[in-house]
Amino acid sequence: MQIYFIQIDDNGPIKIGKAGDPHKRRCELQVAHHRELIIRHIEVPERDAAEREKELHGQFKAHRIRGEWFRPAYEILEFIGRAPLTWEKITALDDDLKFLYEDALVAEYEKEDFGYQCPKLHRWYRGYKPRMLRLVGFGRNQPPEELEGTEAYEICYHKICDALPCPEKCKYFGAPCTHTSL
Repeated sequence: MQIYFIQIDDNGPIKIGKAGDPHKRRCELQVAHHRELIIRHIEVPERDAAEREKELHGQFKAHRIRGEWFRPAYEILEFIGRAPLTWEKITALDDDLKFLYEDALVAEYEKEDFGYQCPKLHRWYRGYKPRMLRLVGFGRNQPPEELEGTEAYEICYHKICDALPCPEKCKYFGAPCTHTSL
């Protein structure tokens, strides 16, 4: 017997159950569902499958909907390796991104920055974006893989760019700068 986690579509509830053949079980369940059922995780327990299933149901009981169906809570998604990427997870994988963020928080503008319509835009494109691209997104050419995609890039882009302080006056608007992500 194996333990399976079957999810309804990409964001739906997750069924935690046991079966000799989880793929066959998914097909049986699919007959009763108009939405796609996707096997997200299969595990072969070291001991009795019924005990392991009961243990997992207890572990995730706060997220139980009914019977063997559970809300797709972060805790369950993390357990099956499908948790969404977060800033905390990203900086745990590469603390250079955390240092870049901290640097952006205390950034000071130089005289040359004010020759452009928006000093924040100039500082972002001249210094912070090139540094960030070496650490995250498609410009990263080293593990971990989680940092190579667009999801990690978007999270870092918003976090670091939004950390850059805005100067008192911005020629782009002719008023106090209100730029957030560029």
